[in-house]
Amino acid sequence: MVEDDQKLLNEIILGSDQDFKKLFEKYYPVLKKIKYDYYVVGMDNDDWDQEARIVMYKSVQNYQSKYRTSFGSFYRQNLKHRVIDLIRKTNAKKRFPIEVLSSINANESFYDATLLDFKAVNPENSILVGESLEKLYNKCSPLERKVLLTLIYDLSFELNHQTFTNAFERCKTKFRNDTN
Repeated sequence: MVEDDQKLLNEIILGSDQDFKKLFEKYYPVLKKIKYDYYVVGMDNDDWDQEARIVMYKSVQNYQSKYRTSFGSFYRQNLKHRVIDLIRKTNAKKRFPIEVLSSINANESFYDATLLDFKAVNPENSILVGESLEKLYNKCSPLERKVLLTLIYDLSFELNHQTFTNAFERCKTKFRNDTN
């Protein structure tokens, strides 16, 4: 496996885009794990992928096998550090607004005309959410389906708290795997 990585690294250094793609796909679970562990304000899946590709490219350029660490570990550490840097950058004091924040009620007419009403039904989002929930529902076991319906429709369902929680966590995992 390590020899496989070294071969890919050598080909990438020589300019092989196809091998870079293979390496990125091989280590994509590392990105998924870090994405699950950290939240960076304003980053969507495409941003995460782009940052991960940049970090991988730099990791390929800087990796030295003489330090007896695997490329996967080296890449994971570099990606983790990059994410922490991004979090620090977004939380920096200079990023906070200079103006004093005011209440929406202070200028109601302005905000009425400019803000979106998130309570208003968006048909496109409704369809997308409905399709996602239907896919999830079809993948769930009978117990998970009861838990899912209980949460969606605010039903009362007699079940041990731990069993309910476990079924809910399985639903979340299935949903997360389906969306990533």
